Amino acid sequence: MAKPENNNKSIPIMKPEDVYKYSGYEQNRGIDHKKITSDLKQKFANRANKIVNTKLNSRNLTKAINTYAIPQLTYSFGIMKWSRTELEDVEGKVRTALI
Repeated sequence: MAKPENNNKSIPIMKPEDVYKYSGYEQNRGIDHKKITSDLKQKFANRANKIVNTKLNSRNLTKAINTYAIPQLTYSFGIMKWSRTELEDVEGKVRTALI
């Protein structure tokens, strides 16, 4: 097994405008919760609408939403701060899409 090389390179200091990714979310000195939650809600709504337009029966439609759209949000629950109203808004979008 080969040993990793140690080039004695230092990690550059981060400037205030520099961005990096942590768990798939862009950060600099903190997380921009509003921007990321709005992006996640939009991606979730797009996925849910695509599923609803497939004309699946109700059982398969529910399974498809639970396996394709919901994980878009659940991945973020340990990292992002979700308010109750934001989650209710997402739930309302799903309900209107199902009508």
